[in-house]
Amino acid sequence: VPLAIEAEEIVEIIIYGNNFLPLIDASCVLGSLSTVRAEVISDTEIRCIVLPTVVGVIMVFVTLNGVDISNELPLAIRDSAPIVLAVEPVFVSASGGTVVTVTLSKSARPGTLIKLSNFTAEPQEHIGNSSFTFTAPSGSEPTHMLISHNQGHSFIDTMIELQFLPDLVIYSVRPSVFFMNDGGRNEDIEISGRKFEPHWRYYCIIVSNDEDVAEIEAVYRNETSITCNCKWLSISRPQNYGVAVRREKDRQTSNALDIFETP
Repeated sequence: VPLAIEAEEIVEIIIYGNNFLPLIDASCVLGSLSTVRAEVISDTEIRCIVLPTVVGVIMVFVTLNGVDISNELPLAIRDSAPIVLAVEPVFVSASGGTVVTVTLSKSARPGTLIKLSNFTAEPQEHIGNSSFTFTAPSGSEPTHMLISHNQGHSFIDTMIELQFLPDLVIYSVRPSVFFMNDGGRNEDIEISGRKFEPHWRYYCIIVSNDEDVAEIEAVYRNETSITCNCKWLSISRPQNYGVAVRREKDRQTSNALDIFETP
């Protein structure tokens, strides 16, 4: 018990019979694969911890002294492919380049491939024991993600759909000058751009020397306009900055436009 187990999984099997003796050499023998130490529970029950590495049916028998053996019983070993547990993000840039993280139920096998329509990719970076990344291609239509564990000989539909979002582009920011007021700004800024969605979150990113200085949640106004309240944004000295917009769905950041600060 059980009569079937999965390959590459550590499993306890129980063998029932008669005349089992608690000898030090008691072992379970898995065909020609391996011999593992057995725990004699009683004169009718033996338990073994096994880790099968092949797929098929093997014959299992017991020896108590390493010489005498019992009759054989079949044990089926099934293929155990990793299951996709999560994909993040599922919203990716329509122009390509979004790094997607795939989390599996166990370590990815050699020969793992991801397929999206006509695009196929190998894992780029392995994260921990069961996650890896790949870079999504460009696209426009929602696409189911397929995975192969055998170098593309067969693919499994993960039932997870990647959706391609249009590139985030902003055209103008008003006002383009900040005025200081007791350490904070006395201005909201309005950013005009392309196709803001009413139920999505956006953030205004204040950048300086290619580094993020602040991230402020935006307020949706219409599909071409959002605003951000920068009144209490504290920056140590007057200087020039850039402002960009970041979309929460896929963490894509738009182009940056210049804004200026004056005492």
